[in-house]
Amino acid sequence: MSDALRTALDGFGLGEFYDVLAANDVDVATLEELTEADLRELGLTLGQRKRFLRARTTHNGLPPPGQRPGGGGHSATMVGERRQLTSMFCDLVGSTPLSLRLDPEDFSEIIRVFQDTCAGVITRGGGYVARYQGDGVLAHFGFPRAREDDAQSAARAALAIVAKIGQLRAPDGEPLSVRVGVATGLVVVVGDYGANGLAVEQSIVGETLNLAARLQSAAAPGEIIISEATQRLCGGMFEYEQRGDIVLKGFPEPVTMYRLIGEGSAQNRFDARTFAGLNPFVGRGQEFDALIGRWNAARAGRGQIVLVSGEPGIGKSRLALTVLDQIRRERAEIIRWNCAAHLANRAMHPIVRDIEMRAGLSRTLSADAARAAVGRLVAASPTLFSDDARFLHDLLGMETETRSDLDAAGRARRIYAVLARWLAGVARDAPVLILIEDAHWADAATLEFLATLIDRIPRLSVMLLITHRPEFVAPWPQAKQSASIVLDPLDADAGAQLLAAVMRDHILPSAVVRTILDKAGGVPLFVEELAHAVLDAVPGLRRAVESPESLTIPATLQDSLMARLDQLGEAKELAQIGSVIGREFTSAMLRAVAPDHPDIDGGLRRLCESGLARENFDTDAVGIAFHHALIQDAAYESLLRKRRRELHRAVAEAMLSQDPAFAGAEPEEIARHCSKGGLAEPAVSYWLAAGMHALDRAANAPAITHLRSALEQMTLLPETAESARTELQIQMALAPATSAIYGWAARDVETACRRAIAIATQVSDGEALCGATWGLWTNYFIRGEMDSALDCARSVSAMADETGSTFLALAAAHALTYSHYSRGEYREALAAGEAGLARYDRDADLLALRTFQLSPSLALPTLMANVHWFLDQEAEADAALERAHAMAEALQHPPALVHCLCVSSYYLVFARRWDKLAPIAERAVRISVEEGFRFWEHMARVAQAFARAADGDRDGAIRAAIDNITAFKATGASIVMSQFEPRLGELLIDAGEARQAEARLSEAIADAHRRAERTYLPELHRVRAVARGKLGDFERAAEDARAALSIAIAQGAPPLVRNAEATLRGLMESRENSAKVIDLQGHWRREGRA
Repeated sequence: MSDALRTALDGFGLGEFYDVLAANDVDVATLEELTEADLRELGLTLGQRKRFLRARTTHNGLPPPGQRPGGGGHSATMVGERRQLTSMFCDLVGSTPLSLRLDPEDFSEIIRVFQDTCAGVITRGGGYVARYQGDGVLAHFGFPRAREDDAQSAARAALAIVAKIGQLRAPDGEPLSVRVGVATGLVVVVGDYGANGLAVEQSIVGETLNLAARLQSAAAPGEIIISEATQRLCGGMFEYEQRGDIVLKGFPEPVTMYRLIGEGSAQNRFDARTFAGLNPFVGRGQEFDALIGRWNAARAGRGQIVLVSGEPGIGKSRLALTVLDQIRRERAEIIRWNCAAHLANRAMHPIVRDIEMRAGLSRTLSADAARAAVGRLVAASPTLFSDDARFLHDLLGMETETRSDLDAAGRARRIYAVLARWLAGVARDAPVLILIEDAHWADAATLEFLATLIDRIPRLSVMLLITHRPEFVAPWPQAKQSASIVLDPLDADAGAQLLAAVMRDHILPSAVVRTILDKAGGVPLFVEELAHAVLDAVPGLRRAVESPESLTIPATLQDSLMARLDQLGEAKELAQIGSVIGREFTSAMLRAVAPDHPDIDGGLRRLCESGLARENFDTDAVGIAFHHALIQDAAYESLLRKRRRELHRAVAEAMLSQDPAFAGAEPEEIARHCSKGGLAEPAVSYWLAAGMHALDRAANAPAITHLRSALEQMTLLPETAESARTELQIQMALAPATSAIYGWAARDVETACRRAIAIATQVSDGEALCGATWGLWTNYFIRGEMDSALDCARSVSAMADETGSTFLALAAAHALTYSHYSRGEYREALAAGEAGLARYDRDADLLALRTFQLSPSLALPTLMANVHWFLDQEAEADAALERAHAMAEALQHPPALVHCLCVSSYYLVFARRWDKLAPIAERAVRISVEEGFRFWEHMARVAQAFARAADGDRDGAIRAAIDNITAFKATGASIVMSQFEPRLGELLIDAGEARQAEARLSEAIADAHRRAERTYLPELHRVRAVARGKLGDFERAAEDARAALSIAIAQGAPPLVRNAEATLRGLMESRENSAKVIDLQGHWRREGRA
């Protein structure tokens, strides 16, 4: 540390202070954090303090010349980072005409003054002057050290530059003017360092710099034009005028731009963020009650002091605002003193601003009018005297007619006393709540005043509520009637409530919800910003649904997170390396990946002390865990892609090294590092192993991700016989996993099966060929292509006979039973099902379960319950259903269980067993939602709707059924839903919507004929006969009744025949249609049913 500190101080020109700083354990990382109060405590004189702060501000966090950023310098390399940056380009207006009419020396002086003015404003505002370009200045905010308000700092600096340059004059008296462009976006910072750690060259590249320059060129003299990204980050802190979408040179698409007008009305960052409205207050009921209890005590004259602490975004301001809203309903005085980072060196700023607002002061008032306004404020107070006005003048920076004989310290004490008496006067009329927000940014004078106020509070009807971050330490002793509240992260339920409120009507899959809540770590701000990032664009929402891990850090959080990482100094590099390893990592792995790092133990200690990570005692080695997933993401995303690849490769090689320290790593973890480290061959093996492991646990969504990753890596390998067999394994596993999530009708299932068939044929793998053909059968079957499905089923059966495989025989029985059933061939379906059950073998069934994510020995009795019902064998149907449910419970396999529940619902709808249907449908919905089974979810919700209708909610059931039938078909499935159309038609007829019922039934009948799906055809015709009867179309009603009866008789389905008979009797009740009905009855007798 000592060498780095000495080098830094020498670079700043402050080498004389090395001894005193080193003796007090100040290192390079904390050098920038030293305040004037700290320097006073170290014994520096006033002149030394001013010189130290001026030198440091000039460099503004840049490494001194010759020192590598972040210290260290332990290797010779090209280093760099990806980071969000706000760039500003300032251009002196009319410089060319000025250069032509002025003497070169005068013109050069104008340029120097222009550059110095801009540089002064920029550095004081936290920016860094990157380059002078003649009459232009390029500056960056967010490098070399990020701050959470970089965009806002850039906006304030731009406003100040326009104002200051506007006050300058050329030698001929002409006023100067400037144009400013500001843009925010991703850049790459690259520095080339030699073996001695000395910087050779440093550059910042990215379109953000070009955009800032182009926006500047689009500005009029005296204007500031900012990008849309900058405007969003600044929020309600400023006022803007939208300039629309403008085509800029070099940019292919129009760019949205805004003119920055001035500061906004928001008092603080929280007000700016919530300008559009607040999200619900959740998860802080206990803390809210505690604060209200304290307020009630203060109202009774027992003053209270409460400090609320928590990390950024944890909800301190939201809690305080909720308390304020409650208190505003009472007779009370509320005083808000808001501290801000950019005003941390302005004495008493939050109090000065409050007094100015109360007195009605503004810049337009004359000095006399301003003094009069302060006089009125003093006169209105019962505890102030007229002589007190001069001390308020001093506080507000006004000129006074009489000079005080007191020194600075004496004047400060008198000002504090006047303010304390003023507060006491306010408290006489009503209880007072003083809210001090973000006390960690309070200036020294404000804290000094608060220290004098603390002892007075307990005797007043005042509650002092102070919010702050954990690093803040109150500079006063523990006071009477004081308390501290530490806000912990929200629990999972509260986080989910907040997320649901932000997402409004958008329903996210449970996997995406879990990802957002995990990344947010219970921090409300993180939850809100991640949700907004998903909502901002439909493609973003789609990506989040398809791949939850693809969620990236929102731009609104980039600066805040990077600022926290930059504060680590030399330990930041370890955080970046650790981020590559994972959310948790060990010191052993760090040493394996970065063997040349000089101080791993010290760096880890600083990382934990910062609060960004914590020690994890669940591991044998020293374990570290990032406090938030977003901190890990920020560290990872800051690395250049090349560096990420190098680190991933090092981690993968360590995991593959057989070192006992790294034993036990999960296959997907090894695969991830191999993939990102460019090790394709082991990546394929481990992704496949991870996918198969996930399938064994019925974790289909992760299985799909792992298997697709394996296929991606395979494209990087040469094509060989061995690679073909590996791909066959992957495709055979991918088909059932994909079907469980998206349904067997999905095109991805067909693609996987066809590819597997091609490879199996190529490598002569008969069992795989049969399995892939079975998968293709399911695809045809669910899409409702019954002729093709039956052909595939027969092919599987033939292969099973040829090989004698019990596994294939069970698969064939499954395919034949379901194919015959859907074609209305119940006797054939029964025979195939019984033959399959007769071949039952536990090992073969478990292999089928793993291969297809379905158990034939479970699927067969489930469907055969339906078959038995159609054959009028109700007792056998109930027995089959009972057997199926018992087997499903024993398997504890979600895809197989939900399949059993949904197929059971067919039978219960046919048999109108609504009491049994309701719990089965409800459970199927719950499992489908939890597991992400979209195909089954919609089917189960239709069944659930029919159960609701039986309970009296007919209209709600109709809406739910129609919505979910539509959604089900969107999965590519065409089968099954026609079974529900007859019941939906009955509900529509009962609701007086016979016309809609007829239309839906007509479409379903056409579909059934086209697909050869005849199971439900009698019922479709029968219910359409009822609809047409209601519409007065008795002739066509009779035709439908005749069709229903004919088809039901041909199928040998007595329950459907009885339904047709009942409809016939209903038609016979209409006298005016008796002739048509008698003709129908004749047909009935000819069929042998009268």
